[in-house]
Amino acid sequence: MTELDMNKLEPMFQDPTALLGPMQKDWWNGWTAGREIDPHIYNSLPSYKMAADLWREHNGKPTSRSRDKFLALKRAEQDFYRACAAEHVGRYRASQSCVDAAVLLVIDAEGNVLPRVALLEAGVPADEVARITSKTGARRKVKKALQKHAQHQNAQRMIHTEGKREYMRMAADTLSGSLEGIAVNMKTQARLARLEQSEADHARRIAELEARLAVMDARHAVDDSGIDPRSEALRLHADGLGYKAIAGRIGRSQSTVRNWVKAA
Repeated sequence: MTELDMNKLEPMFQDPTALLGPMQKDWWNGWTAGREIDPHIYNSLPSYKMAADLWREHNGKPTSRSRDKFLALKRAEQDFYRACAAEHVGRYRASQSCVDAAVLLVIDAEGNVLPRVALLEAGVPADEVARITSKTGARRKVKKALQKHAQHQNAQRMIHTEGKREYMRMAADTLSGSLEGIAVNMKTQARLARLEQSEADHARRIAELEARLAVMDARHAVDDSGIDPRSEALRLHADGLGYKAIAGRIGRSQSTVRNWVKAA
């Protein structure tokens, strides 16, 4: 056989996420774990759309041709805005769609994204981000964005616990203040949700343990009394008790009680 230089061989399978950014890889991992691709973010963020299309390509998910054409038009629109901004430095203004996309990204990421990154992902030119984030007069656009995304599950979580008024009050006079406020609140709500879920899990485990202890206590009581559990099960069944009630009385499983009754 011809001896090969293994270092010169191309890898058999390329990593599809090799060219993706950290946030795109997080999205990718979420979809792989079963999370749905959010159509609102898909329509708003080119980076999200690119990662979603790549994930679908590698997972056999067909895309809509009409939607792809629409998104291509939106990307062309954002490219046009970037070109205009490059020609008119210092005169760039974030459009409502740009603010919508940035707010949605922060809400969807549960606050785990910096305002600068959110604005860059939304299409704001890198040279304009610092000026745009500190510029006053953004409250109206942010309020519109919050209203638009109020049905997002993370937004609904805050509205359910804090109320719609507190949710809308996250809109500040600057984009940086607004996005930072949204991020803090989304993180807080996510943390509270995890704590509530943890408490619910603990309560469920305690209930399961208490139920097991009750069964064991009933079983020991029957054993200590010297009563034959099978005979007791048949007696209770003759009195009209169901399998579940009998199982609780004598500390045996429902299947065991059922087998005893059917065999009698």
